[in-house]
Amino acid sequence: MGSTYELVTLFKGKESTMKYTVAHWDALNKVTVTGDSSTVAAEDTITFSDAPTPGHTTIAYSADIRLKGLLSLFTWVVAGDIKALGADAKAGMEKAFAEGKHQA
Repeated sequence: MGSTYELVTLFKGKESTMKYTVAHWDALNKVTVTGDSSTVAAEDTITFSDAPTPGHTTIAYSADIRLKGLLSLFTWVVAGDIKALGADAKAGMEKAFAEGKHQA
């Protein structure tokens, strides 16, 4: 816990750097990271559970993304774009798992 990393995000064609911190670490069950930039705060939670198929794991990923300051008044304007960003991220993760890119 407490480890930090930077992630360059791309949203509506604009790059932004977010600093993420590992806030909770239970390697077999749950990981939570918090992200912060000048305009956005985020909390991402990843949970792991046994899948119905023996030897497989179900992964649930949720992200709470909030605009900061006066920008928060305009969240409704970009809500659809934020949902699309999440859908793209999900598709990318599913593709990586399907192609075996998640394995060391």
